[in-house]
Amino acid sequence: MKRDDSCQGVDEYRVIVPKAIEAGLSPVVVKEIVYQSVDYMGIGRSLPFLVTVNEIFIELGIALPLDGQAMTTTKDRLEKRVQTQVEIFGDA
Repeated sequence: MKRDDSCQGVDEYRVIVPKAIEAGLSPVVVKEIVYQSVDYMGIGRSLPFLVTVNEIFIELGIALPLDGQAMTTTKDRLEKRVQTQVEIFGDA
């Protein structure tokens, strides 16, 4: 895959991620940061970071794919969403 480093940050990211993991940041958190960046940067600018983080994980011996982190299922998603909204905003 040809990488388009649109925001010129992939090289620095490649340096920072191993240090962050060494300092105790979990691979799940590292991946989640990239996933969350899509909303702000768009998939076109986030994809090079996703590719890079996968390469780094492989280099560090971190097994891919990471374990799923879902806390809901298709059966309880609506119920849990409503529960969370009530916890945040109160029962209206």
